[in-house]
Amino acid sequence: MSVMAQLDANQITRTVYDPITGGLTTVPAHISDTVWANALAANTSHTLIPVNVLPYRVMGITVTWTGLSVAGGTLTFQGSTNGTNYFNIGSPYTITGTSGAESFSVVDEPYEWVQIVYSPGSTTTGTISADYILRA
Repeated sequence: MSVMAQLDANQITRTVYDPITGGLTTVPAHISDTVWANALAANTSHTLIPVNVLPYRVMGITVTWTGLSVAGGTLTFQGSTNGTNYFNIGSPYTITGTSGAESFSVVDEPYEWVQIVYSPGSTTTGTISADYILRA
């Protein structure tokens, strides 16, 4: 009788080209649910710390907002090849409710870094949070 072992997603790896070293590097095939931003004030502009997505094909993002006094504000996803110059990925997303959640996918973009820029509307209260997963 044979016994099959179930692999944890982080035990599965992928070898990818690293342009910084000019060689190959091994990364986990999947990085699960990482908090990107937690309860940021919704009445202030924020640029989230860029995430290095180079070894991954898919970035799944969930953004939640609660307690906004007025619906509004925008989320702009941006990518960069050098970590300095950022370019918009698609059109900005407008928040349409005082509380809610939305999921987004960044798939096969030609960037090493991805960040979110949040710009408030006329909101004076509330918070914005975001998390992401990466998948090779």
